[in-house]
Amino acid sequence: MLIMLRKSLKFIYNKILNFNRNYPKNVAVDKENITTVNLCKKNKPNYYCEIGFYEGKTFQKVLEILPENSRIDLFDFEDRCKNISKKIKRKFKKRVNIFGNTYKFLDNYNNSLYKIWIKNKKKPKYDYIFLDGSHVFTVDCLTFFLAEKLLKQGGIIDLDDYNWSLEKSPTLNPKIFNPSKAMYSKKQIKEKGIKMIIDGFLKNSKNYREIIKNKAYRKIN
Repeated sequence: MLIMLRKSLKFIYNKILNFNRNYPKNVAVDKENITTVNLCKKNKPNYYCEIGFYEGKTFQKVLEILPENSRIDLFDFEDRCKNISKKIKRKFKKRVNIFGNTYKFLDNYNNSLYKIWIKNKKKPKYDYIFLDGSHVFTVDCLTFFLAEKLLKQGGIIDLDDYNWSLEKSPTLNPKIFNPSKAMYSKKQIKEKGIKMIIDGFLKNSKNYREIIKNKAYRKIN
């Protein structure tokens, strides 16, 4: 009975918290991604990119273990960018670039990624890209193709939440977050966006070698 009451209260709380928002106030991330941190520790990329950092728990762990001359680019919503900027230690400030986007429905990090690619004269830039953003195929499929342009040969692309779907999300499922029902079809709500990207473009690709099953791939061509 107590468990059911807690679930009901949490459900009501999230409904109120997300009222009239284009994206949930909170998402279900409570700690760093250990697998990503360990992979960065092993490979020590000189230029690390994280797309969707939320509270920055993974990024802050990565920052501590990267080489002293390494650089980091971060992408997320503008308010999260302001919050994370306050948490970065002064000695690391010059090594970190932060790119924010609004909560407008059709605004996201892809605009910033495209502009970076153009500014870099359409040349690869990153040694490691950790994609932990929207997870929705309609957004992150384009993100993957932009990331592919920006990833150096020998670099790693790391995609989180292979089995994630809107239906299974504790914060974005339509029962808690009404806009999902308006924005996506029933089929899209059930779809596993990251799985679609990995299965469609990374598995058995002549351009990538799997490092961690259903998660991390090294660009070989």
